[in-house]
Amino acid sequence: ENWNVRPFASAAYRRAWGDRASVANVGFAWNAGSVLISGVPIAEDAAELSGGVVVSSGAFDLEVSYDGTISDTFVNHGINAGLKFRF
Repeated sequence: ENWNVRPFASAAYRRAWGDRASVANVGFAWNAGSVLISGVPIAEDAAELSGGVVVSSGAFDLEVSYDGTISDTFVNHGINAGLKFRF
């Protein structure tokens, strides 16, 4: 059986400026009231990182990857795995 291994990686710098607050005033057209929704403001500077490997054999692909965001005020890490079958 022939195995094919394909690594991949990417890195990016994200810069935000201006009003970074996550605030929205929302409501329904038929209702006179509204709701103020707020969230954590996005970081001014952040690194976006991802990488992983795809292993293929015949009709099967197995993928394992990492995605992360790193900043002074926010850190997020995630791992994904998937199996594909082509027919």
